[in-house]
Amino acid sequence: MKNTRIKKYRLGDLNNLDHKARHPDYWDKLRASLKEGYRPTEFENGYIIIDPNRDNRIVDGNHRFFMLKQLYGDDYEIDVDTTGVYHG
Repeated sequence: MKNTRIKKYRLGDLNNLDHKARHPDYWDKLRASLKEGYRPTEFENGYIIIDPNRDNRIVDGNHRFFMLKQLYGDDYEIDVDTTGVYHG
């Protein structure tokens, strides 16, 4: 059975909140991980979660979103969880 809560979105169609400052090593590790592509099925709670009822606001995954946008730009498409609820 197909998971209907997972849908494809362009990064440019998602809205994020500000993210907390992190140590440069954190960003380097995240960048290195995402250079291999966005692989949400390889991690527990790996999907970026959005709320489609609130202008596609990101509920969980602001750091991944920020880095993906830097690496790939607005037209890059990813699968996101559209439940609008953090599952962690």
